[in-house]
Amino acid sequence: MQNQLVYCKASIRTFSTHEGWWYEACPQCYKQLTVKKNSDLRICQEHGMQIPLPCYRLHVTIEDPNSEATVKLRGKPAEQLFGITCKELLNKCPYAPQETLPPEILQTRADPCFSNPNH
Repeated sequence: MQNQLVYCKASIRTFSTHEGWWYEACPQCYKQLTVKKNSDLRICQEHGMQIPLPCYRLHVTIEDPNSEATVKLRGKPAEQLFGITCKELLNKCPYAPQETLPPEILQTRADPCFSNPNH
């Protein structure tokens, strides 16, 4: 069921930070940038040297009364859920380690989410 849009009403049970909770993205295509050897420059395979744009990337376990699923939450949907862009959040907490989730993210565990806005 890859690349299909699915709507469900569920709550966040857990977050996993095994890949961190954000990454440095190309501001044009949102793909992860790589660090050029022997420098601090960030490179996009498609767009060359770029100024990184922080973007959310979280593995989230969601549950409803019947089941649970693990989803990868990224980009705009994550911004809508957390109510703040990744860049804004990092500006508020500039030394936030990748393994520690800020309160703005953790507080969403109690709220039902991932529901179809048309229902």
